[in-house]
Amino acid sequence: MHILNVGLSIIALSFAARSLACSEVNCRPGRAVARDVVAVLENGSPRIGDLPPTCSTPQTASPPAVEPEVDELDEESRRIAEHPWNQTRGRANCEEPGAKDPKFEVLEVNPGYFILRQNKCTNFEAPFIYIMLGPDGAFMHDSGAGGEGVNEELLRIVDRIVGDRPLTVGHGHSHGDHVAGDSALRNRPNTRVIGAGAAAATAAYGITSWPTGQGQINLGGGRIIDVLPIPGHASDSVAFYDRQSGDMLTGDSLYPGNVFVSAPEQFAASNRRLWEFTARNNVRNVLGSHIEMTDRPGVNWPYPHSDHSTSEHSLVLRRRHICQLSLASNPRSPVPTNTNGSAVPGCNPPYTQAEVGAIAAQEQANGRQLEDGEIRFRDFLVPWFN
Repeated sequence: MHILNVGLSIIALSFAARSLACSEVNCRPGRAVARDVVAVLENGSPRIGDLPPTCSTPQTASPPAVEPEVDELDEESRRIAEHPWNQTRGRANCEEPGAKDPKFEVLEVNPGYFILRQNKCTNFEAPFIYIMLGPDGAFMHDSGAGGEGVNEELLRIVDRIVGDRPLTVGHGHSHGDHVAGDSALRNRPNTRVIGAGAAAATAAYGITSWPTGQGQINLGGGRIIDVLPIPGHASDSVAFYDRQSGDMLTGDSLYPGNVFVSAPEQFAASNRRLWEFTARNNVRNVLGSHIEMTDRPGVNWPYPHSDHSTSEHSLVLRRRHICQLSLASNPRSPVPTNTNGSAVPGCNPPYTQAEVGAIAAQEQANGRQLEDGEIRFRDFLVPWFN
């Protein structure tokens, strides 16, 4: 997930919002500064000097208020959002008897749609794996992070769910905690494992042009999964949109946690395209590959961390979160809107510096230090400097 080239000069990213001109976007008349300024930190402390010059400095450092949900979840979405993942959230002591079992927890969303989570005590990344079934084939998103006995258990689960359907194993990107089960799956009958890299993805999914084109996977019976290149976290990052459920799988490019970026300009362009696709299509849920946030707004667990047993964010994000990500990574572009030009409900700008400072106090008690340049929302954060 977070295997990055340290030498990348992320500090030089042209769109990093170290200073935003005060505008209707980030300093609305009659509204307090809250959530209208990208958070910029130095040495873990708010740098108030980066507030837009005509905006007033916040007078409080209270944690941000809980924002209400702006849309309703359908029954399936609630099933995903409310599932507690109690068996795989880790423990304070992962060496105690039984801590690493079960290796995976399986949620059946419906008879053709399954979500697996790897146990945090087998690997702190605890990646999610998605399996979707059609009459002519099955698609599996990622193959886990590996570990003792993990791949063997994964194969048993896959056999039980997929049966004798042809299986395509694809990946949100090719970092190690997403592909560790590939070697075992390659030996499985009637299974095709897509290799690493943009060229492999382009060929496998019929992507018309990387990274601006699209491809697809056809599972039969009208179940089509659109494939969108979204490089930025990794050079071969892709998103998958399941037309049948309406769910978008965004891998490590958006999830409730640390959205690490290796190529900022690519990331910004990818987020614009991802929002444009979302605005045109009936995206129901946005589902990533990890959970790293607590259940408190804006508060993140230390990284790495193997014990989420006391508190964890829901897996489910929504279309507004894609809008937020596009807004954060393209701060000098127009605010994303729906296709008819209307505002996107809940597409709030990032927390202010004062709010992030208050959150930092909560997190430092858990042993986490904020990164310089973090851009933080209620449900995810972008630590630009990593």
